[in-house]
Amino acid sequence: MCSGVAEHQLSVAPADARKGWGRALVEAAKIHAQKRGYHRISLRTYADVPWNAPFYASAGFVEEEPATQFHRSLVGIEGELGLDRYGRRVQMVAHVEAPGP
Repeated sequence: MCSGVAEHQLSVAPADARKGWGRALVEAAKIHAQKRGYHRISLRTYADVPWNAPFYASAGFVEEEPATQFHRSLVGIEGELGLDRYGRRVQMVAHVEAPGP
């Protein structure tokens, strides 16, 4: 099993929205994590923006409380940056299955 943290950002240009690119990127990220021995993939996003948390929920992510020091530090950094002024931020996680034989 792999331990550690990898940070990546996922986004799709507005002109390419609603064409399946976001879902394809999320699925590719899950496969990437799985192949490297991770059992879960987590993210932080806006709760009430339709193409953020609701989109991720439709891709198998669920909200969770930040449980690790790393995730709690992200909450602090977001606060320092003032990201919460744009809406409620949440942490979400999806579990990925172990690679097959």
